[in-house]
Amino acid sequence: KGGKPLLGICLGMQVLFEKGYEGEETEGLGLLKGNVTKMEEPSVKIPHIGWNNLEKNREDDMLKGIEKDAFVYYVHSYRASEYNDEDLVGYSSYGSLKIPGLFRKDNIIGAQFHPEKSGEDGLKMLINFKELI
Repeated sequence: KGGKPLLGICLGMQVLFEKGYEGEETEGLGLLKGNVTKMEEPSVKIPHIGWNNLEKNREDDMLKGIEKDAFVYYVHSYRASEYNDEDLVGYSSYGSLKIPGLFRKDNIIGAQFHPEKSGEDGLKMLINFKELI
């Protein structure tokens, strides 16, 4: 906390939260408030695999130079829940589900999507992260 920026991607993001419920209740690192729970939505396929629009919840340096209609690539069955909305930078919609996609609290950053698989926009986010270091 308070040091160099830390970026967790996919499962790496999920362990930043207080608890996870994959199989059984498991303690997380507690660097972000909230839990990670299985996605439940009968109208869509889970695991969620594919491209979705990333909607901005708030401005952040991680999204510098990213256009409003950016698409990011997801591969997951679990999502953050009961989080602080002020930590949420961006999210996607999948069926009726709101998928929290990008979090930031001070130097702690988590991406549920895979920026390394998200084309030019994902590469730009990784460059933005590098500039934070």
